Amino acid sequence: VILDVVDLNILSISDPIISKGTEDEYDEYGNSYPCIINDGPKRLVFYTGWSFKSKNRFLNTLCSFEMANEDYKNKKTNIVIFGKNNQIIHEIGSVDIITGSSDEYFMYFTKFTKWNNGNPSYQISLAKSANLETWKETGNFNFVNYPGFEQMLTCRPSLLFRSNKWWMFFCYRNLDQDYKIGLASSSNLHDWTLDNSNIFINVDLPNWCSFGQCYPHYVKTNNNKEILFFGGNSYGRDGFGYVHLNKLNLF
Repeated sequence: VILDVVDLNILSISDPIISKGTEDEYDEYGNSYPCIINDGPKRLVFYTGWSFKSKNRFLNTLCSFEMANEDYKNKKTNIVIFGKNNQIIHEIGSVDIITGSSDEYFMYFTKFTKWNNGNPSYQISLAKSANLETWKETGNFNFVNYPGFEQMLTCRPSLLFRSNKWWMFFCYRNLDQDYKIGLASSSNLHDWTLDNSNIFINVDLPNWCSFGQCYPHYVKTNNNKEILFFGGNSYGRDGFGYVHLNKLNLF
């Protein structure tokens, strides 16, 4: 299979929809991994803020703002997730949010668990909310058919629903390796089966993503094309592009 990938170097880029924070904010040094969700008439953007307000190399904090009017740049909010022990989870990376069958919101998020010699450990975890404001952690993203996978560094969940199942793209790595993108499925959003540990295993990849593929983000267009955006080698350093999912025969 030859991958039909487009490197997005020629797009017309607008001004930022959210600016970096001031020195007293949790996105002082940058913001990334946006997740947009509609809440009635509101359109909310959740994103990861970067700062150095920590004894570790950096601090990731989950933030949000409402895209309702031109004042949104001044209405950023830090999102709080309470862990299973009711303690606040202070380090949160990329997220994806969906609505469950009972009007409850499900957030899969990157949870930092510990630091060792300047290197973080992180996993994907699950939190729930009834109002998009107060969140409670309820479970981990572990595979019923792949014991031990939770030892990997996993992040950047991106979900879709098809064939009466939920599917999740995510990326993972060992400490000394680059990311690969996997695909898992679930019928209840709690118990997950690892369906594919490397979605590009049989693909002839271009140079910019030949040894690393990271940070997947699924999009379905208005004309029903399914596209997966992702970064390339070295956490996206060498390029950023997308692939049409019908080229990969994943489902």
